[in-house]
Amino acid sequence: MKKPKLLTLEEEFQRLNITENQFGPVLLSRLGKGLYKNELHCVREYIQNAVDGINKFNREYPSLSVERTIRIDAQGDTLTFYDNGIGMNKDDILTAVSFGVSFKEKVYDAGFLGIGIFSGGSLAKKARIYTTKKGEAKAFVFEIDFKYIEGKYKKYKSGLSLLKEATRFQELNEDVEKHYCQAILYVDKEHQYLLKDYTGIRRYISLVCPVGFPDSFKYKNAVDNFMQKYGIDDQLFDIRLNKKSVFRPYPTKIIAPEFREVRIDGQLVGAYWYCENVGKGFILDAKGQENEDIRYITYRWRNFLIDDPQRRDYAARELFGGRPDLMKRYFGDIHILNFESIEPDLERTGFRHTSEYEDFKKAITHPGSKSNILLLRTEARTASSQAILIKQAKAAKAMCQKIQGQDFSKTKEEELWEKKIEFKNLTKEVESKKSKAKGKAYKGLTTPEKKNVDESLSSLNKTTK
Repeated sequence: MKKPKLLTLEEEFQRLNITENQFGPVLLSRLGKGLYKNELHCVREYIQNAVDGINKFNREYPSLSVERTIRIDAQGDTLTFYDNGIGMNKDDILTAVSFGVSFKEKVYDAGFLGIGIFSGGSLAKKARIYTTKKGEAKAFVFEIDFKYIEGKYKKYKSGLSLLKEATRFQELNEDVEKHYCQAILYVDKEHQYLLKDYTGIRRYISLVCPVGFPDSFKYKNAVDNFMQKYGIDDQLFDIRLNKKSVFRPYPTKIIAPEFREVRIDGQLVGAYWYCENVGKGFILDAKGQENEDIRYITYRWRNFLIDDPQRRDYAARELFGGRPDLMKRYFGDIHILNFESIEPDLERTGFRHTSEYEDFKKAITHPGSKSNILLLRTEARTASSQAILIKQAKAAKAMCQKIQGQDFSKTKEEELWEKKIEFKNLTKEVESKKSKAKGKAYKGLTTPEKKNVDESLSSLNKTTK
């Protein structure tokens, strides 16, 4: 069959007459309801907007100080977010409602996808924003009616027309020196239970958002110094829910943290810290109960969690080959410092599907990597086993020399039998230490050290006989 001649764009094609009706209202309605598996992800989005506003103020006005506090108030049927960041003007508000168009700078901003304000529709029937931008004498009140969008989208042919009808704003005079943004979500009846018992919101913020550890955390200073070293300390915020600061949860029965870097071809791309449980079992809370919130090593970008908050064992799975006995014995964070194309999806786990992530994972898990936790842990235990083996062999050899120089002709038979049993047990113990972990401890010894262990075993056998 003869192949048809392919058409070329220049000769045969024409442009389609795309109109605003091609952008359907269904998409607009889905940006709120059904966007997230977890409705509380909208809390993260609104906190990210506040974080980015504060960071932008610091960049544009480096000589001025700004409060690094984000206030959240859960009362009645409203959830309010307030910050003293740079604020917004009319153009910024238009950008805020341009869904899927994010003009944020990846180097500085925590947000990604340009849908932050619409995420409020997963919890609320309406959002109202009060804001003024630093250096401008105007304030704006902007409102978006999610309930109208959800109830009326089927009657519209154009998503743009629907958006125009669902939004409104006022322009007011304001002090030119003031700068703030206050976002109020009017929560629908379906989700008002979250405001009555807001422990779920507090827990979510403590796990996902860029808050620090309380002073009661034994290793707080060590972790703070680590964050300062890698420039992550400027991504710590005082996030207050109903006037009470939110902190990271932490375990108590852990050893001092270890600190590591992750490099790809010599370039620093990540840094992390971790603590191990004091015992061989799982990390438990103060009551001796299992608590998923205080274990696992998690991934963070600009100090926001970029793991699924319901499945924070992903990083541990990759670091420890999926062994649950290892995953649940560690607590810490892996901070991504330099990923040019990091683009998490809505659940903030999509970065796992990038080629950069594959390189990152290889760098952190490769047997020859200085950042490989499992390898370091194994090496530490091997070194410990070697030290014990050398010490025990030395003691056994000294004991043999002492015994061999004694006269046992007048010793009672039962005493000799006890000595023989003691030496047999000691021989077994040294031989066991020698062959443990496939001989890693013994094989790693120097030639003189191996000779000393072998001579000790030989002496033990002779003395026993």
